[in-house]
Amino acid sequence: MKEFAALAVLAAASASASAQSSVTVFGVVDANVGSVNNGSGSIKSVGNSGNETSRLGFRGMEDLGGGLHAGFWLEGQLFNDTGAGGAPGANQGFSWQRRATVSLISDTLGEVRLGRDNTPNYWSRWDFDPFTLNGVGSQQNMMILNQPIQGTPLVNGTPLGSGAATFPRASNSVGYFLPGNLGGVYGQAMVAAGEGNIGGKYGAGRLGYKTGSLNVSLEYGKTNLGANDLKEINTGASYDFGVVKLMGQYGKTTLDRVAVGASAQKNLLIGATAPVGPGTVKVSYNRVQISGPDTGVSGLGSGSAHMLAAGYVYDLSKRTALYTTYSRISNDPGTQFTVGGQQNGPATNGVTGKTSSGYEVGLRVRF
Repeated sequence: MKEFAALAVLAAASASASAQSSVTVFGVVDANVGSVNNGSGSIKSVGNSGNETSRLGFRGMEDLGGGLHAGFWLEGQLFNDTGAGGAPGANQGFSWQRRATVSLISDTLGEVRLGRDNTPNYWSRWDFDPFTLNGVGSQQNMMILNQPIQGTPLVNGTPLGSGAATFPRASNSVGYFLPGNLGGVYGQAMVAAGEGNIGGKYGAGRLGYKTGSLNVSLEYGKTNLGANDLKEINTGASYDFGVVKLMGQYGKTTLDRVAVGASAQKNLLIGATAPVGPGTVKVSYNRVQISGPDTGVSGLGSGSAHMLAAGYVYDLSKRTALYTTYSRISNDPGTQFTVGGQQNGPATNGVTGKTSSGYEVGLRVRF
């Protein structure tokens, strides 16, 4: 009888410990076939992450009692079209570049999070883009100034981007999130230590209100680029009418260069999603305007460009979906934005002032 009682106590203790902590394995595998035409030619490809980014992750939570929890999150991208680790074409192992954080969470005071994490700027755009910043319809096609400098040159040989390494994520960061019991008010603040790396020092905050069908937010951030600064301000709103969800956002990104002054990139997005049959129709219109005395820096060009994107996601189940997306960018004579991002598809030579278009058809499976 004593032995039985002891076993019962151990079993109860084990069940209690199991209930207080948990670890989850999760991920997405997303593959597609498609084509991009960037004015100077087209290229067909088998790619990944057209609907959701292919990824593998582990997350865990431990109940510390008294409304306090500890958590961790490790997540890395999968390049399932090639099986390579790291960036496309890189010969390296799997990494946790998407997110690597540890958290202390209070039910009443909010969450403190340390590590590599999504920035407020990323969330302010992700929430109000029908394509959630993925695939050929992504708003990122129109966001050169926010990107790190890439190796692919433009026709004038100038590398792309401002050199900021804080979109969509920042390393070496400390973040704070408001608790979820504030009547729909939410917020995030983040600071990232540059640790001697130009383009890594960052500070930003986001405040929003979400309840029922309405979601609105405002974000401001600044990345230090040595003697220069990259500043951004974004605002967005969405409303779900049931038959259609409308959304819009406006953002201004300024590259403030000491030597020549400030150049600005203004982005406007109007979009919608609508349930149709067993899936969802997505449409968006993006407009970008580049201006300032330094518009030749980082391949920005000058003038405006417009992008129209449309897609459909056909849900085979809660986890699995077929999807297709098409987008087309029209450039003014001074701009050279491309579908799929500047480092994807064919060379950008000759795209200035012309159109860039692309499509993809894919399958996404969550696990």
